Amino acid sequence: MCPAKPLMIHLVRGVIGITLLVAAFVLAGRLPLVALLLGGGALIAFRGCPTCWLAGLLEVASTKKPALPAAVPVHPPTRENLIQHHSQKRR
Repeated sequence: MCPAKPLMIHLVRGVIGITLLVAAFVLAGRLPLVALLLGGGALIAFRGCPTCWLAGLLEVASTKKPALPAAVPVHPPTRENLIQHHSQKRR
């Protein structure tokens, strides 16, 4: 699976959750039952509270970065090269 896919899914869930929360607050005075259902839908979209969603977003975003490969020397050092290197340091 592409690393960008989980991040995109997480962001889409966040947009849906935030939209539902805003709609719930707007409708809370006139239609409290609908607002309650929208708030529940937001919790489902977030898969928990908004703070937990944000923590998950940070975790997904941090794992998206590819790890740097380990530095590998082009020519592995030979015994002769090491001896020459140490003798040059002593001079």
